[in-house]
Amino acid sequence: MTLRVSGFDQARQGISNEEVLRVICELIPEPERQGVQELVYEPAVDLGVELRADRTGRVHLDIEYAMRQRYAKQAELGFHELRKDSGFERIVIRTTEDMDGNILHEFGHSVQNRLSSQAKSEWSRLHVLTAPEAFISERASADEDEDFAECYALFRLKPARLRELDPKKLAFLESNLNALRDV
Repeated sequence: MTLRVSGFDQARQGISNEEVLRVICELIPEPERQGVQELVYEPAVDLGVELRADRTGRVHLDIEYAMRQRYAKQAELGFHELRKDSGFERIVIRTTEDMDGNILHEFGHSVQNRLSSQAKSEWSRLHVLTAPEAFISERASADEDEDFAECYALFRLKPARLRELDPKKLAFLESNLNALRDV
């Protein structure tokens, strides 16, 4: 399956789509890339403030705006999208800041989706047993999915650092990513 990369050549830094694909191929082994069909750079857009005044003249925040802001906050760096009906998987990157880390983080979500149910249960247990101050990042402490994606990104960029911070999660990734390659 071919990974389609687009939009990065429109970024301020002028990175070519081909360069992004080359780096991905260097950092992520093919079996871990195979779920994703498309990687797109789409800069985040400012949604603007939407306020409404009621009959008394009090100003209220539009609830739809608040929900879009919440989603935008979660996806300000990027997001992973899996369409269950078609199996189409894509990653959208919103910023060129720490691009390698963000791309690897989003690929981590894709990799996690393809783990066995036993491996997912094991990761869930590892996440729950992690002390709040021991997570590798604030983002990782949010939930087990973000924890996996953050650990995966660090595993691909700086495995020695993950070994220092959380050797059990490093061992999990080494074992389960090798199993993914053997499938």
